[in-house]
Amino acid sequence: MRILADIATNQILQVEKTPPEGNPVAHNGRYSIPVPEGVSVKVAPDSVVLPSNDPNSVVQQSYAGLLSQIPLFDNILFNPLIEAADMDDLDPTGVLTVGSDTFVSRNQIGRGTMGPFPAGTTPNSVALLPQNDTVSPSRPGVLVTNTIDISTITGGAGASDFAVYWYFYDFDTTVDVRASVGSFAGQNTPAIRNIVEVDQEPLDLEVFISVNNGVSYFPVQRLVPISFCSNGTQIRIAFKNTNPGGRKYLAAYALLF
Repeated sequence: MRILADIATNQILQVEKTPPEGNPVAHNGRYSIPVPEGVSVKVAPDSVVLPSNDPNSVVQQSYAGLLSQIPLFDNILFNPLIEAADMDDLDPTGVLTVGSDTFVSRNQIGRGTMGPFPAGTTPNSVALLPQNDTVSPSRPGVLVTNTIDISTITGGAGASDFAVYWYFYDFDTTVDVRASVGSFAGQNTPAIRNIVEVDQEPLDLEVFISVNNGVSYFPVQRLVPISFCSNGTQIRIAFKNTNPGGRKYLAAYALLF
């Protein structure tokens, strides 16, 4: 299930069944809000998208439903990546360190609210860049979150059990053609931005969690619990794209603990 909203107004336009993977659907002027698998969200006349923490928000209901499915966890923090404030939770200078390897951020994000330039973003546009294989060593696409401080919500105790949720899309945009000469003479076709459902755990995507504010990272699987020997309060999540052929568009992510 996914919910479609208008880019200009954030008004809900429709609810639809999630199409099969690889099936392109025209998406101009709107964006998709993924609903986690198995979660049922009731969209009523008073349902809204923003603010995402509103009880009537389909975003809030989606992640409350996800949390209720996994009794191991009591809390969930989510980022729907819809508005400029959501960009504040991403670290444009973040570094992913795995063993002896260090990867700098290579991504596409909007501007957060911290300045100095005007804030703004477009939903469904946060992306991991393709891996750059023209340099040695290769440079993957990397996105690192800012520190997720769970000390307050856990009464200072932190947590040792976590799970990470994410949702990616692909996009394919056709060429805008208006020509009077040449092989395209007489054609006048708009550019169509197609959204495509994709495998959420492909071989060229790696996701990591850090419980010590980025000092060390450990690989995670989607919604598979991971446990640590000691509690952590300063959490970061990192995404790594090793596909040299294209971007990976991150629609949302969440931390359960």
